[in-house]
Amino acid sequence: MASVNNRPILSICIPTYNRACILGNVIAHYVSCEEFDDNVELVISDNASTDETETICQDYCRKYTNIRYYRNEENMHDENFVRVLDLGCGEYLKLFNDWVYCTNDSLAYMKAKIKENVSERPALFFTSNHLYTSYKAEEIRGRGLDDYVKIVSTFVTYNNLFGAWRDQWHQLSNKNRYASLQLQQQDWSYQLVAARGDCVIYDKQVFWTSDVPLGRRGGYNWFKIHLDNYNKIMLPYVQSGQISNDVYRQDKKNLLWYFKYELGLALFYNYSEYWRFNTKGTFGLLWKYYKTEPFFYTFLLYVFPYYFYRRLRNCIR
Repeated sequence: MASVNNRPILSICIPTYNRACILGNVIAHYVSCEEFDDNVELVISDNASTDETETICQDYCRKYTNIRYYRNEENMHDENFVRVLDLGCGEYLKLFNDWVYCTNDSLAYMKAKIKENVSERPALFFTSNHLYTSYKAEEIRGRGLDDYVKIVSTFVTYNNLFGAWRDQWHQLSNKNRYASLQLQQQDWSYQLVAARGDCVIYDKQVFWTSDVPLGRRGGYNWFKIHLDNYNKIMLPYVQSGQISNDVYRQDKKNLLWYFKYELGLALFYNYSEYWRFNTKGTFGLLWKYYKTEPFFYTFLLYVFPYYFYRRLRNCIR
């Protein structure tokens, strides 16, 4: 059954760069699914890859009319996320990294949930069972940005969470304003929820990691992105009153406890080698945002013994 206006129900939008082997494996998973039908399209935007990405994608495009491939003339970096979503024709645009894929069951699940919500069109997100907050349900409904931040917290920074109704996506303003902060999807999600007022989050696994190993990742400062940039994007919403000070403060506390082991490693160990991400300046970032918060000092008293307990337990194993 075709979607509204004869568009596909779902556009899987994949930005990619120099991951030919992994992307080829991902596409192979999609085309093996019965649910990968005319109601689903695969849209790939290639950031001027120098490997075999174009050859692999063009081969699939010749075989499947619901796979579309576009190649940028130059590397647009994170602005490629906007481009690939702009290219989607489906009722619902789902952003996915180039190393994850859906199964037959998860494609069927997403299509069903999109159809259930197509009339009311709330801000709609699929988290793939990754939420760590106290909201424990497959379907979670919220009103306004305060609810959304309490439900999703730092997971809003993950590319694979983001999705939007096509018409609402095209109504967003200044979509590349945070491209340099590498967390545009956080701002897009906040804009969607603020504009719509209601949100529905499905916390059920809808994607899996490619069978081909991703290999070494890194190249950026983890806490610069997920602490400093995260706050830079959230703060204008706090200052405008769209996110309350109480919710913002609680979310700051949640971030500390969520990253407690990683912060311990960053503060007491050469975590850049252990984790492959740069963690230089982590304490300075913590001091910037937490120095006036009494719970920060309680956290520091906790994280010292917690870190060494974890290290000792790992050594015993």
